[in-house]
Amino acid sequence: MTHQPLGAAALEYAHLGVPVFPCQRHGKKPLTQHGVLDATTDHDTVASWWFDNPAANIGISCIDLVVIDQ
Repeated sequence: MTHQPLGAAALEYAHLGVPVFPCQRHGKKPLTQHGVLDATTDHDTVASWWFDNPAANIGISCIDLVVIDQ
């Protein structure tokens, strides 16, 4: 389990059924090999990603979502 704010938020998204993946700190570049294709709701995977990269930004799979990016 992670106690970092971003890791906790990533776990909450995953708990709500929103697939997440880690991105570079303050950016959008994925930290996983396949980026958005690696997005998951698996608690252990998400916890592991943010344990290894506690400052990672949270990437969210945008399938079935409308996104406005500024």
